[in-house]
Amino acid sequence: LPWYLQDINVFIVESDKGSHKKITARHAVEKNICSEMHHVTLGTAMRAKDAVVLSYKGSAAMKYRSAWYGMEPTDVRDQARLLASENSLASVDTTMTNKFLEEQEIRIHAVGEASSRLDRIESFITFQPKNHLLREFHKRFSSTSRLNPIFLDEPFKLRMEWNLTIPNGYKAADLPAARRFSGVGRATCSVTYAVAKDTLKIVAEDTFPETIIDVPQYQEFVTFLSASIEAVEKEVVLTKK
Repeated sequence: LPWYLQDINVFIVESDKGSHKKITARHAVEKNICSEMHHVTLGTAMRAKDAVVLSYKGSAAMKYRSAWYGMEPTDVRDQARLLASENSLASVDTTMTNKFLEEQEIRIHAVGEASSRLDRIESFITFQPKNHLLREFHKRFSSTSRLNPIFLDEPFKLRMEWNLTIPNGYKAADLPAARRFSGVGRATCSVTYAVAKDTLKIVAEDTFPETIIDVPQYQEFVTFLSASIEAVEKEVVLTKK
């Protein structure tokens, strides 16, 4: 079956009767992966350039697809530009989207000045990534209290990656240790660091199973999201060779 017919109620007409049926079962976590991939380079005056791709699948894609369905192409471009400027880019030069009405995935390609911070301090350069997906999800739970449980009705994963081109004359110093920790509702967060030639790669994943977060667990859940953002956005130091 095509992706756009999954998980909907249909009326099946047979030769002697009709019946209502639901097509397919719930999605696995692999069907609900959102990702952001950054390629960051250092320009003049310590201005960091970022080429980012935001990708949405499954229910997250349907949220934007439904909102953008009737829009003109210029309005869709404006919405994509706004999304890229929320956390990924401090200023946006160009944006482009795929044909998301015809494809299962929504992809936004954007280029501009990075929101991730690069600073030079004497013989050091510090790089602090800034993510979009976790911040976007965390924003839904900004209230200090809650009256009803949180129902995460499908498992999903947020995947974030930064590829920083290390400037000439510098090297990645002692990288932060890889981290993995869990939170309420069996949510998990992992962050890893690696260097290949002149590229520093940071990869982070937050995975959320289908679950119910009860009201007494709300603050613990929000604390986990805050800790995940802090772990993902940990500063990395580059030193002169």
